Amino acid sequence: MIKEEAIQTLNKFLASEKFISSIPKNFLEDINGKNIKLNITDIEQCVFVSVEGKKIVLVEKLNKVDVEISSSLINFAFFLLSRGSDVYSSKINISGDIETANKFNEILSKSSELRQLVSNYIGGENFARIESIFFSVSSKLSEFMENKQKDMRDYLIHDLRILPSKSEVEKFLDEVDEVKSRTEKLIKKLNDNE
Repeated sequence: MIKEEAIQTLNKFLASEKFISSIPKNFLEDINGKNIKLNITDIEQCVFVSVEGKKIVLVEKLNKVDVEISSSLINFAFFLLSRGSDVYSSKINISGDIETANKFNEILSKSSELRQLVSNYIGGENFARIESIFFSVSSKLSEFMENKQKDMRDYLIHDLRILPSKSEVEKFLDEVDEVKSRTEKLIKKLNDNE
């Protein structure tokens, strides 16, 4: 029931004159008449989108789906706000009709037009504030993640000694080569003595 009410509310928003007039010209042209399944993995919800001209309509269920797009809600948002960053686009799975998938992917990669749509709807000043906050948080988050990856690698290699260091791997490979060489010499001697 909540999902149905949410879809009705979103459809009112998507059908509003303000939203429709915010859509850049020919933005949805390539996927007109297509049905898309949005699978939001982190909240385990699916939303079906039907594109009809310049209108986007959400429905609870569709019998025929041209494309299925799966990712987390936050990843969708970061993809749009980061202007189509490969870091986030690689985490969006698109399957179904290849032509429709490619066209939808082109729309997703036109993040400047998506950003224009949001900016037109909420206003340029509000959008600039949100974008500024996002880039501040995004850079701090990226720095944090890079540091955590380095710390984790150092911890596994140096503290726990679970992973061997590069020099240890090289030493091991040299020892394996030496054992192999000795074994080959012994086999040759045995063969020569027979």
